[in-house]
Amino acid sequence: MSGSTTPRVLVRSNSAGTTYRRAAKWSWRHSRTLMWTTIALTVTFCTSVAWASSGDRQHAYISCVTECDRDICQNENTSSLTPEQLMQQQLSLPLQLLRWTCLDNCRYVCMQSITEAALQSNQAVHQYHGKWPFYRFLGMQEPASVLFSILNGTEKMDYFSAGTAIMYGLFYTVIRITRMVQVRSQLMWGILCLVPLLLHISYLAFVHFDYGYNMAATATVGGIHNLWWICWSLANWKERPYAWEPAVSAVLITSAMCLEILDFAPLWGFLDAHSLWHAATIPLVPIWYRFLLKDTEWEVRNIKGVLHSGSHRD
Repeated sequence: MSGSTTPRVLVRSNSAGTTYRRAAKWSWRHSRTLMWTTIALTVTFCTSVAWASSGDRQHAYISCVTECDRDICQNENTSSLTPEQLMQQQLSLPLQLLRWTCLDNCRYVCMQSITEAALQSNQAVHQYHGKWPFYRFLGMQEPASVLFSILNGTEKMDYFSAGTAIMYGLFYTVIRITRMVQVRSQLMWGILCLVPLLLHISYLAFVHFDYGYNMAATATVGGIHNLWWICWSLANWKERPYAWEPAVSAVLITSAMCLEILDFAPLWGFLDAHSLWHAATIPLVPIWYRFLLKDTEWEVRNIKGVLHSGSHRD
């Protein structure tokens, strides 16, 4: 009885050991190239060039905002104002609660009036202050994005947590694929990921909240992360039946990312590419975490097989 059981255990464990050796061989062969590619692309996007939105430079917009601020916001003689102008100066309660100022309201009113004129004459719609001209709802200038990302908290928390999650994904990916087990190597790689992340968040929080720069930086790190997993899928698709899942997930998330890169004017005044990006990522989360669970189960099963093999040899 024992003679018939032992060979099966040894065959299984030998298969597990072969899989581990193949994975380790691939990891050490290709990890150095991918590591240097990751570092080069990260350094490349540590700096960025920003351009002002085209709508900000329009003479009609600048003149409109200047006149509105002078005639309404700075006008202390309220008796000379029309009821509409007086309402614009004093602001409604929702606008006050969301800390809109009279000047902010002037910018919004001028932006909408110029945009409506452009649409009526079939002219191009411009961005203002880094954003498309959305219709405002209860003081919220991007109602669809607010709706789709409401669980993410505030705007800065949304962007900072997303950037942190993407960087941590790259940190974990390199450790997982290269089988980086030495604590010193993990610490050095962690510092290499942490320093750019802290600089990125500090710049957005204390210097300038640049939406274009933030999108370029996070898209670059996310693209590097996806490249690692696509290479892993190509190297392991024969040994692991689930190896195709990270590649599919990477392709889908990259396709969804195109909504952020290929920006367009909001549909019906409120549904823009950014809000659709938030909506598209919702069904992708379960796909990715299902792969992580399968990969963990596979690794644990193989480790147990190797340990079982070692105990029989002893």
